[in-house]
Amino acid sequence: MLNKNAFKDKIQDLIDFYPSWGIRSNDSSVMTKWYLKFQHLTDEQFNKMVEAHIKKISFNPTVASLLECKPEVNGIVQDDNPFAFRGAR
Repeated sequence: MLNKNAFKDKIQDLIDFYPSWGIRSNDSSVMTKWYLKFQHLTDEQFNKMVEAHIKKISFNPTVASLLECKPEVNGIVQDDNPFAFRGAR
C-alpha cells in the first residue's frame, strides 16, 4: 500500500515539473481522490511511475497518463490489483 508521505512527495514533484498543471493540491478532497486511485501501488511502483511520466510525457498528468507509465517487468505491467484490466497492447 502506498505511503501517504511518499504520495505527497511525488505529487509535489509533478507540481514542480508541470507548473501549469493546476491541481488543487491544498484541497484534501481532491488529494484523497487521487490517492485512492494509486493506493494499491507500492511506494517504489508509484515513484517509478511518476519518474517515467516526467521523463516521457510532456502534457499535464492525469490518472490515466500516470497509469500508462507504470513499471513493466518483461513487458508485463506490474499491478497488485488482480481485477485490473489487462487488455491487448
